[in-house]
Amino acid sequence: FRRPHVRTHHAPRTLAAMASTSAAMSAAAMDTTPAVLPRGSRLTLPIVASAGDASPGGVRTPARQAKAAIEEATPCMTPCAKRRRLDVAEDVSAPLQRYPLVGRERECEVLDRFLDRSLTAPTDGSRAAGGSIYVSGGPGAGKTCAVRAAVEQWQQRNSATVVLEVNCMELSQRSSAGLLQRLSALARAQLGRAAGHKRLPPPGPKLLAAVTEELAQLGRSVVIIADEVDQLVAKRQGGRAGGAAGVSLEALLAMPRLASAPAVAFVAIANAVDLLERGDIAAGSCEALLFETYSAEQLRSIVHSRLDLEGSAGAAAAKALGPIAVELRIRQVAKQSGDCRQIVRLCEQALMEVAAEIEEQERSQMEVTPAPSTPATTPAATERAVASTPCKRPRPAAPTRADPLATAGQLPLEQQMLLCVLAASEGEAVRVPEICARYKDSCKHLHRVALGKAEVSSALQALEQRGLLSL
Repeated sequence: FRRPHVRTHHAPRTLAAMASTSAAMSAAAMDTTPAVLPRGSRLTLPIVASAGDASPGGVRTPARQAKAAIEEATPCMTPCAKRRRLDVAEDVSAPLQRYPLVGRERECEVLDRFLDRSLTAPTDGSRAAGGSIYVSGGPGAGKTCAVRAAVEQWQQRNSATVVLEVNCMELSQRSSAGLLQRLSALARAQLGRAAGHKRLPPPGPKLLAAVTEELAQLGRSVVIIADEVDQLVAKRQGGRAGGAAGVSLEALLAMPRLASAPAVAFVAIANAVDLLERGDIAAGSCEALLFETYSAEQLRSIVHSRLDLEGSAGAAAAKALGPIAVELRIRQVAKQSGDCRQIVRLCEQALMEVAAEIEEQERSQMEVTPAPSTPATTPAATERAVASTPCKRPRPAAPTRADPLATAGQLPLEQQMLLCVLAASEGEAVRVPEICARYKDSCKHLHRVALGKAEVSSALQALEQRGLLSL
């Protein structure tokens, strides 16, 4: 494995101690493919992520990520100022929640037609047809956000529809069988049953049938959102998920067509555009929707929508940023990646600067003016104060390409430990048996149950797919 172009970070004490302990332990070297990291590189990887940052489906929402970042970056801020910044962070995705999404009107229309066609029952009283769709596109193209917004709009009109969302990156067993088991657990939680109420069959057609029957008990219509579904496809199996004895990706996407299934709308999301071709899925059995990268005009519309939503605070943020700096940043992002998250972060940074300036002005006024004589603030006065507040111009974030290490803190704990083992190696080449040995020693040191060799290999493949390693 080789990981080129890794930026150097300094590891915290706990990880440095674990890495040095792992590096000092010796293991037998065998003739297998080596794993390589650049010499001297160190990674900053938080070992345990906060449980409050994950939704029930295992997906970290943008608002919660922004709130957690603010909590860590502003430990000494007054409660009032922190509350104001958290309010701004909570609304980071607010412009994207306008439906249809800004810049994704066509894609939202396709999703609306798919949900209506799959979940609307015929007039004769028979079951709805159901269906599956594969949503693909590059990172930051708005795939997951658009799917969630479309499903939320459908659920507002059809409150009886049950929505189950799973991020396949969070599955302990990244396979179609692992996804079915997670869906079974979510269905039992919806029905108020214990996780161990019923023992599931082994991976295979019987497992698919058993989970389908559980979904039928949830109601007449069910929406399944499977994000990062490309994690279920192993390269060694030629693009097939589950293996010969398991459940293939094609069979998983064909779940809505089973006789025992309710009206199921299966939405699979991933970055890979050719996943259906790699999985040998027949054309017509699953719809496909491609999210193209955002253009400069679409990114410009997102900026205007985000700032206009904040009213006078948004106008102050736009003035602080400056039209020239915003336009340059939009063109850079559109040319490099089209990742709208960089533009949203730019708007968020400007809004936080405005909120901090307003908070500082209010605090200085409270220190000078006695509390009893403080007049009540009217909405018109607040508008004038925001418009007249001298805001410091925030520096736009440097145009950087997508860095795989930026999401390393969201990886499962076992993958983070494997990265620590690789980072602590003395040489650039590390053999897989040596990685397994050092990983097991680290688990003993941390009093954890170690994964098996096959699971370690699967975790290394997952890291390679994320760009942290390369075969």
